[in-house]
Amino acid sequence: MLERYFTPAFDQSASLQHQIQERLIQAILDGALSPVDPLPSSRSFAKAIGVSRNTISIVYERLNQDGFITAKARRGYFIDENLVREKLNVTPPRRSQERAVPPDFNLAYARRYTTQPNIAKRSDWRTFPYPFVYGQVGRDETSVARWRDCLRRAGTSRHVGTWADDLVDSDDPLLLEQIARRVLPQRGFRADPDEMLITVGAQNALWMVAELFADASKEIHIEDPVYVDARNIFAAHGARIVPTPVDRKGLKPGPELANADMVYVTPGINPRPM
Repeated sequence: MLERYFTPAFDQSASLQHQIQERLIQAILDGALSPVDPLPSSRSFAKAIGVSRNTISIVYERLNQDGFITAKARRGYFIDENLVREKLNVTPPRRSQERAVPPDFNLAYARRYTTQPNIAKRSDWRTFPYPFVYGQVGRDETSVARWRDCLRRAGTSRHVGTWADDLVDSDDPLLLEQIARRVLPQRGFRADPDEMLITVGAQNALWMVAELFADASKEIHIEDPVYVDARNIFAAHGARIVPTPVDRKGLKPGPELANADMVYVTPGINPRPM
């Protein structure tokens, strides 16, 4: 009964364990497995779909933890009938005899972000001979190995308390230390931990700045061309955007900046002399 769920090839770019788990859950919810018979042994199941036995053992253990199956001593894993029945017996809400008129959300929108000009990002950018992109993760063996090592260390009992606990209004002390010692000095800054704030990316940081300082009364001079998301964030808060030309060294300061309430510039590093 499981053959049709595992006939399609696995996606090589996704987690194999996750794909097997999702297909087994679908088979359970479809009633393709008997609740009175045990699931295939990890050895036979692994051989049937061409994966390692450890992979199937991990999947079974996860399904057991999630309540889809239960382990019975010396008999194997069985479907948890109560949980499956609970999931399958969800009664949909009754429809009214009169057709309800859907709300017109266009009347409620304070602004429409879809009207902002944005960059069309190509999903196949890796196929280009010169893919000029920013912030993408490198897939080379060295980078992948380093990410894997960092994830392994972060998941140990020694470090899990650091990122799993609620730090309330503080940021990770080790991350703050690394930024203060290694990142900021390269850019000519010095800061104490209480002077730094960790955000979930540049857009989050810019949005916070806009929330604090930008409104319809502010005039913001930005580089032209500029980081599109920065321009859109400031414009969404009603600020008047004034494009300012740049040269090879960045934004060209001029007398027009005297009227600016804020100026958005991109930090850069001067090239070393050859």
